[in-house]
Amino acid sequence: MAENVLAGADEDMSAVYKEFQELGERLASRDALCYLRLVQADVARRAGSTQDVAAPLAEAQRLAGDDPLMNAHIALTEGDWALAPASHPDILSLSLTRLPVEVTLPAADPSSARRHYLRAEELYTSAGAAAGRAAVTLRLACLTREDAGGDPAPLLRRAVEAAAGSGRSALRRVMETHLLLDRLDAGEDVPLDEMDALAAWSRAEGGDGFAQGIVRLLLARARKLRENGPSLPAMRGMRLARRLAALADAPQERTLAGRDLIDLISEANFRFASTVLLAGEAARHVAGLGTGPVDALAWTRAADVVNELDNVAESSADPDLKRVAAAYLNAVADAAGRIRQRPARVEQALAATLEAARQAHPLILRYEGRRDEQAGRRRESRLHLQEALDALRDDDVILRIVLLAELGRRDEAHEITMTLLKAGMLHLDFAVSLFLILEDPETAQLALRALDEQGWPPPARRPWLDAARRAELATALGRFDEAVTHGARAIEDFETRSAGLVREVLRTSMTDDVNVAAMYHFGVMAHLGRAGQADSPVEADRAVRDAFQLADRCRGLVVDLLHALDALPDGAPRDAVARWLRAGSAWAAAYEGLAREVARAAADPPPPEEVQRRILAVEDELEAAESTVAELAPQVLTGWRERRPGANWDEVRAGLTGDRVLLYYEAFGQDLVVWAAGSDGLRHQRVRVRERDLTADVRTFHQSCATGWYDRQLGERLTDLLLQPVQSMIADDGHLIVVPHRSLALLPFHALPWRGKVLGERNHVSHLPSAALLARPEAARAPDLNGPALLVGNPAYSPQRGLHPLGGSATEVAAIAGMLGDARLLTGDDATEQAVRARAPGCRILHLATHGLVDELAPHGSYLALAGDDRLTVGDLMGLDLGADLVVLSACHTGKGTATAGGDIVGLVRAAVTAGARHVVVSLWPADDQAAALLMTEMYRGLAEGDGVTQALTSARRWVRTLDEDARDAAYETLRRDVGTGGASGVRDLRPEGPAPGPEIGLPYFWGSFVHYGV
Repeated sequence: MAENVLAGADEDMSAVYKEFQELGERLASRDALCYLRLVQADVARRAGSTQDVAAPLAEAQRLAGDDPLMNAHIALTEGDWALAPASHPDILSLSLTRLPVEVTLPAADPSSARRHYLRAEELYTSAGAAAGRAAVTLRLACLTREDAGGDPAPLLRRAVEAAAGSGRSALRRVMETHLLLDRLDAGEDVPLDEMDALAAWSRAEGGDGFAQGIVRLLLARARKLRENGPSLPAMRGMRLARRLAALADAPQERTLAGRDLIDLISEANFRFASTVLLAGEAARHVAGLGTGPVDALAWTRAADVVNELDNVAESSADPDLKRVAAAYLNAVADAAGRIRQRPARVEQALAATLEAARQAHPLILRYEGRRDEQAGRRRESRLHLQEALDALRDDDVILRIVLLAELGRRDEAHEITMTLLKAGMLHLDFAVSLFLILEDPETAQLALRALDEQGWPPPARRPWLDAARRAELATALGRFDEAVTHGARAIEDFETRSAGLVREVLRTSMTDDVNVAAMYHFGVMAHLGRAGQADSPVEADRAVRDAFQLADRCRGLVVDLLHALDALPDGAPRDAVARWLRAGSAWAAAYEGLAREVARAAADPPPPEEVQRRILAVEDELEAAESTVAELAPQVLTGWRERRPGANWDEVRAGLTGDRVLLYYEAFGQDLVVWAAGSDGLRHQRVRVRERDLTADVRTFHQSCATGWYDRQLGERLTDLLLQPVQSMIADDGHLIVVPHRSLALLPFHALPWRGKVLGERNHVSHLPSAALLARPEAARAPDLNGPALLVGNPAYSPQRGLHPLGGSATEVAAIAGMLGDARLLTGDDATEQAVRARAPGCRILHLATHGLVDELAPHGSYLALAGDDRLTVGDLMGLDLGADLVVLSACHTGKGTATAGGDIVGLVRAAVTAGARHVVVSLWPADDQAAALLMTEMYRGLAEGDGVTQALTSARRWVRTLDEDARDAAYETLRRDVGTGGASGVRDLRPEGPAPGPEIGLPYFWGSFVHYGV
């Protein structure tokens, strides 16, 4: 009742007391009146109206007289006030609703609570009240729960027995729920069928309200568990709540469960899911506004959801999604005119909605400009940004500052920002961030000091942001020791929170945040700055090593998972984890696909029933897989809490034997850090270059290679940035292991101009997603050519797919099979998904030559085409439990993926590495069917002669590079005749990238598309 009073912010407490008085005047029973006064005091206390507690409490005590039962109730209530001042022990001291106002209450007093409870127990015993004794035992269990190391279970079991003996089945169910929640806290995976039994009892005896209350209790406990970040127990609690809400037919509770799911996924930064769930909520709320008069509360709820969807659109910088959000914003704003009376809360929400709707157009243009820039279209990008700037009103000052900075007009942006600050028209929190962007740390420091004096709190859900910004500021001011301290605190907090996530896809998405990337980057820069100020070479070397290890932390997530997988025994545990990985990717792919449908169909979004069906199907499978892993391999879900992700320098150095040199890159903002590491040490250079310009150059150079021409001038510019700073460590004919960062994963390093040739002519080049993979046991193990191998080529595609046959891929796998000792071929109609998934586990080599589609905007939806309408998706590949020596994805774009802000790359390469492959060979652009067959066959010849994978691929590339069109035709014809297969045809691509390449000899298009990930 107290929460209901507070939730109705316009309802005065005096009106509530008046109702109590009128009800009391109608009561003739002394016992009933005593209870009423006690409830009145309880409501006043929990509503924060402490001055209104004494009178009704004194009246209740007077009416109770010597009655032990009445006095027991009073003692129990006073104990509850002491134990849970803002809530109630029955609901674990939690709040079942989100109150719109803050209530100030005394702190909990467990000692006083215990005294009251022991007196209540004595009185209930003398009155023979078994239910009362059970209620006291429940509260004593709650006190035990608060004690460090206390175990409430024995007392709760006693309480359940006492409640059962009293015949109070509802009380017994409450106590059983406490036991269930404690099991969740302890990490137990509570079976869903326990909710089935509770729902059945509620329908038969307890009533709808009881089940609804339990749903809210489960959600409240899950929220409490999430205070230190999303966690497995919290997700399990939410799953139980969703199940019970569905079984109890409780639509309001289902909505609450959906909102909590949105909150959890938003905290993990998986924007695809947030987009889908919020778009569904927005569509439902906006449709509910109808065309007639609008209820103020319904409108406010719709406005809140639509503005939250708009926030997700802005955080993703997706112009298509922003258009969808803008349509909903306009619809809600229009509906406000049909509200009869507008309370202050509505006026505030309407102002925010109108402002967001008005800024939608320039923001859409800004995001279009970002998309152009990421694709390498610089001119189009600047035009869009200028158009966005021109579309602003005079009072759109914050966005004007941001756009001016993005257009490189920093002096203008700084002048406006300083004017606003001096006029007191700029919030200090914004001022700190803006002056850091504008590279004026001195003014940013002044703003932060003023903010601290005001006591401005850090974000509750992302408390690490405050320490991260302080680290950035201290780095900019050259106070590197201070920066290292702040940065370490921020990273420790972030990693502690993210370690609670059990889903691999959510741990990855947690790092896909520009603020996270900034946090790690400025941590790196702080350590490097400390190295420059060190008093001795030893201290400087230590700081440089610390910087290097920190740079790899975001990219080490896949290695963390590999550590857990490598330690698993064969059999059921590995099978369970493979199913879990496959289900997790399918879950992500479902949301990616739905998000795309939402963004492309603003006027006609997917029907809510269809969205719900598709989400529940993958959610149920993932939850079932998680339950099995929790039982058979729990360390996979929780083990990374005990490990620090990323590379250890000593282990990396031990892996850099012989002529191996590691080239490691980290780019953010205006900085590029180039590392070169060998057995003799670690060096680095800081290069000043705008990351967005670097991205555009990489995209343009990649496009030049992928479409049959070669931009040598641009290649030389990239060489100056990426190779020249560490040229002294790049010896001819050495093995360079490149760990790229974000867009650099698209760059064919081996095709860069280098010392009169290209890098791949002078050196052997391979890649790794993380330096930590150098320390994986047997990382450089050579492929076993005599072990079991599975080769897939030229599947018989369904005619409806419009895919042409790939004769070259059939020639390729047939020729390779002759060089292997135990090869199984799947071609034509035999190359099905079922056959691949059945035969791939246990193979030392897996070679797939077919059409491929890689979607950088929806990476989990990427796939390789198989026979009929079958496909092998990212999730299928992750779930193969390969442990293979070599995986070759001889299709188009298989080396591309989605770069997270933190530097991880989500796609087929990561899937193969996660599945256990030590060597992965993939393509960066459309593979010519004929050239790919020649190159792959030559690579396996090198392997058969004893070369490592990098050396074999390098030799094959060099040979194909020497061939002109006639020579390629002749070489392919010889190969085809030898194995008795057909001719080659076209490219292995589902989406042509550009015009057909010309006949020029040595074009990277023919020889340079394939790269090796491995040591």
